[in-house]
Amino acid sequence: MPALTITVPLINSGHVRVAEDSGDAVGVVWALPALQGIALLHGLYVDPPCWKRGIGRALFEAAVTSTLGMKAGALMINAEPSAEGFYTRMGAIRIGEGPFYFSPETILPQLLYIIPRDREPASPATDH
Repeated sequence: MPALTITVPLINSGHVRVAEDSGDAVGVVWALPALQGIALLHGLYVDPPCWKRGIGRALFEAAVTSTLGMKAGALMINAEPSAEGFYTRMGAIRIGEGPFYFSPETILPQLLYIIPRDREPASPATDH
């Protein structure tokens, strides 16, 4: 799906993070500015054989750090229905639901993660 394709310009924007294991990519996350003060988590994917190893948590934290670099205080998430529990364990709250753009019969939970005020903004050195 074009909207879920990670492109070279997206990579060059500095908003994509990749998790590796022994040189193999096992997960990816990217978040982009959406509204003033709110970023949108466009995707967080972990290869299923690598689930339950903390990779998703590390990628989510990377997205939060990236969000701080965007000067956003919240991260909006349109979650895969089976991933809602993961995001709520990360601290996100469900704020609604809506149809998946590419498959309107699929209803996605919409969540919001409010970044705690005690988190430090990402420094320019870690924001790339």
